[in-house]
Amino acid sequence: MYLKLNSLNDILNLDFKNLKVEYLKRLAYKIFNECHDKNTFINNGNNISVTKKGIYESVQKIYNNKYQRELVKENFIIFANLGSIIETALLVNQALERKKRNGIIYWNYYINRLYIDNEEYLINFDVRTLDCNQNQYRIQRIVLKKKKQVA
Repeated sequence: MYLKLNSLNDILNLDFKNLKVEYLKRLAYKIFNECHDKNTFINNGNNISVTKKGIYESVQKIYNNKYQRELVKENFIIFANLGSIIETALLVNQALERKKRNGIIYWNYYINRLYIDNEEYLINFDVRTLDCNQNQYRIQRIVLKKKKQVA
């Protein structure tokens, strides 16, 4: 399936539920690239890289999780804003890699929040630190916190 998208508004008006996971992966990467002029972001002195593989892995996890799939549009809005979300996120935990995955030393867990259509979302994302000291964005999850009070 191929869709011609001319703007972010075109993307936000898509019927995400009828798109296949492979298309969603390519779309997420396209959104990220069109909304960012770089792929490395600084959070509290740490460089965090966003890679095609990291975005693809996130989309796969979103697609495989029933709750996250219900929030697929919101997840894609996050891809459009990922740089600023990474740069302003709060590091809440670090853990050593215990599954002995090749090249990974530890995991960093971050949180941030974002308002979308007057609703507050809590964003959780993981950053893995490799043995070459590179930090790579990996997976995001979002949770609807509450509707923003409109005066």
